[in-house]
Amino acid sequence: MDVGIKTANDQFQSVTTAERTAIASPVVGQCVWDSTLRQIMVYMNATTGNAWQPLGNRIVCASTTRPLSPFEGQEIYETDTNKTLVYTGAAWFEISDLDNTGGVSDDTNNRINDSGMVIITPTSVSGSGMSSSNGQISLSAVTTGIMNGLFTSAYSAYEIVLSMSGAANNQYGHLQLTASGTASAVSYAGGYRSFDYSAVNNLFNNGDGNISTKMTICNPPNSATYQSITKMTISNPAVASLHTSWTGISTGSATTISNAMWIFGGVHAVAATYDGLAVSCTSGSLTGTIRVYGYQNS
Repeated sequence: MDVGIKTANDQFQSVTTAERTAIASPVVGQCVWDSTLRQIMVYMNATTGNAWQPLGNRIVCASTTRPLSPFEGQEIYETDTNKTLVYTGAAWFEISDLDNTGGVSDDTNNRINDSGMVIITPTSVSGSGMSSSNGQISLSAVTTGIMNGLFTSAYSAYEIVLSMSGAANNQYGHLQLTASGTASAVSYAGGYRSFDYSAVNNLFNNGDGNISTKMTICNPPNSATYQSITKMTISNPAVASLHTSWTGISTGSATTISNAMWIFGGVHAVAATYDGLAVSCTSGSLTGTIRVYGYQNS
């Protein structure tokens, strides 16, 4: 096809991506305007992995006018969201968040932060008092709730942070692995040790916390004036050939039993694929927030 200059103004020839890739014998250094990508493309040589390369790697667009056929490594800046994103070859990921909205845009793109973790937004949550926004899952007087679409094969390990700010007549906090919204209630094995930090050298409790049917992960506060924080790592929940294991630490202050630090861990002895979590407590209800992060594999 003829891609020569057609005007006296020496402007680049405008072609679609399909037309550009159909050019039979491009020459090294040849430039065209790709109207599909909205990008000037320059031909490098036929031996490179991507013979056509953009002249400048970042383009300015809106979230509704992203490149239709992005290439791996392409960066865009969205004027309507004030976000910079990079295309990984499969999805757009945030690399900046200038509007300070928490990092996850409305189209469920994930944000890559400086620590190498990606905050995960669930595809949906269910249960009275459950809600989700910008990667934060909020609980308000929740007795049971489901968080779907947290785990995929993209990550082998996840960090879960639970901040409980108040509860009513509860005892232990629990999690269960779920697949398509259905909780697994068998083959959990684990335990915990708790230390009373209001006394000296006082190991006051250890046990299994009903571990055969669920993970026991914390002793939440039983009053709105107290709080607890739990940080745990869970591995391989979405890998069908491996058992899922977890370990973590929890601390809080409320009644005597909650003035403590917990160390806990265990394994779910079922080789299956899970994509979410169910949250519950032994009695009463839970109020607070949950955040889930995926560890970058490389």
